[in-house]
Amino acid sequence: MRGILVAVLVVAALFLIGWLRYDDTNGDPTVRVDSESVRQDTSEMVEATKKAADEIDRRIDVDVDLDDEQPNKTP
Repeated sequence: MRGILVAVLVVAALFLIGWLRYDDTNGDPTVRVDSESVRQDTSEMVEATKKAADEIDRRIDVDVDLDDEQPNKTP
């Protein structure tokens, strides 16, 4: 039962974000995948992920550099 609910929620989400489209022109109901929209959205997600990873990498490098500049204090 949970599997069916999850599948319904996933399909509903795909309709809401515009990746699936329902068309019933000429009395022929069809569900189509908008592949251009999927391609564009995934490209944007990849770019955003790359930018976030680069920013995290930069911040880690800055933190490591700052730690190297501070004198070691031993008790």
